[in-house]
Amino acid sequence: MTAFPRLVLGVCWVAGTVASLAAQGDQKRLVELRDAKLAAPFLAKGAWSTDYDAVRVKAAKSGKPILIYFTRSYAPCPSCAILEQGLLAEPAFLGATSSVERFCHVTSLVAQDRFQRLLTDLGGRSFPYFAVVDAEGKPIARFDEQPTLANFKKLLAGEVAEYVALRDRAAKGDKAAKAEFLIRRITLGHLTPAEIEVALRKADYLDAAQRARIRGGLVNLEIAAIFGQIDESNPKSYGTAVSRLLAMKRGNRIPTGQMAASFWQVLLAHADTSGSPELFAEALAAIEKMGVPAARQGWLKSMKQRLVGIEADIAAAEILRRIDASDAESRSVAVNKLLAMKRAGRIPTDRMAVRFWEVLLNHAENTEDPALFAEAIAAIEKSGVPAAKTEWLERMKLRLKALEFMKSRKAAEARRKK
Repeated sequence: MTAFPRLVLGVCWVAGTVASLAAQGDQKRLVELRDAKLAAPFLAKGAWSTDYDAVRVKAAKSGKPILIYFTRSYAPCPSCAILEQGLLAEPAFLGATSSVERFCHVTSLVAQDRFQRLLTDLGGRSFPYFAVVDAEGKPIARFDEQPTLANFKKLLAGEVAEYVALRDRAAKGDKAAKAEFLIRRITLGHLTPAEIEVALRKADYLDAAQRARIRGGLVNLEIAAIFGQIDESNPKSYGTAVSRLLAMKRGNRIPTGQMAASFWQVLLAHADTSGSPELFAEALAAIEKMGVPAARQGWLKSMKQRLVGIEADIAAAEILRRIDASDAESRSVAVNKLLAMKRAGRIPTDRMAVRFWEVLLNHAENTEDPALFAEAIAAIEKSGVPAAKTEWLERMKLRLKALEFMKSRKAAEARRKK
């Protein structure tokens, strides 16, 4: 048997989209390259099918899953060549894979060739790549290990054999197996949300706990579908997705696992941009409860600080809204509330912070408080002063010096009087 040096087989990445590469390639040459690949000795020696329709028909009759090997012909793939000249045609490998139908998919970029997106549809991004599907082409397992004989045996005797055994027991009417097989298919993404709803109505073999598991999986599938419809170039699609997620939250239809983390991250971002401290706090608490790794503790701390800022923005906005320019009393009340916020460390952010500090700056000037005046000037300058206000800023700095001078003079006079 060919020895694989830990087959740190390098991988040959899919360079750009199939469409763009096909457009660049000469179709006649691409056909020649494909035909040369299809004439490779390992295919005949290993009885590899190269017809996806035919191998699925064969699998439906035999009951065997399909092991798919993805290679390419439009460009050299050294890693693929190592396998094709060795392991994939060896008797030991052929014996170990007798429990499956073998299918070789060639990504050719030939315009008329079918199933050219099958690699990416099954989660592949590079060559060589392996996946196991059922007779309908639904994924059963993906193979992410080094392609050695031992690892193929492990895959087929483990995850794949378990799937086949469960399927066969379910087909014979075993109620426990039927329930677990339905859950397994849902987990693998074989059913749409609508098909799952139909299965739930018809499946009299499910107990309450199993139904709850399926309901949870259904929510996750719906969330995944929502995320899949987000177009990064279309802000409206993001808004639509957020609206649907909020509706699911109101209905207490919360996803689980990694999907829950993505769900709450999106709502956290929405709460931040929309200024909703209640939603921000709820999302942040949910994320923290799921567990935040040590490497992200800094992020968690910054989000908690951001929550304080959002709450302060809303509080400050309400205080400032109540100021009546013709009523000195309303301004005094507002200033006292803003000073209380400052003492508590509840400082607004962004534009609200500028308004917050401008009111306190004015108050500091009227009360001749250089310490508060200096703090306000520093905060306003830190937030960024536009070019049109640089002259104003310089005047305020001069005013600060005047306030400090007056304070020091008053202090000196007070000492003399003593």
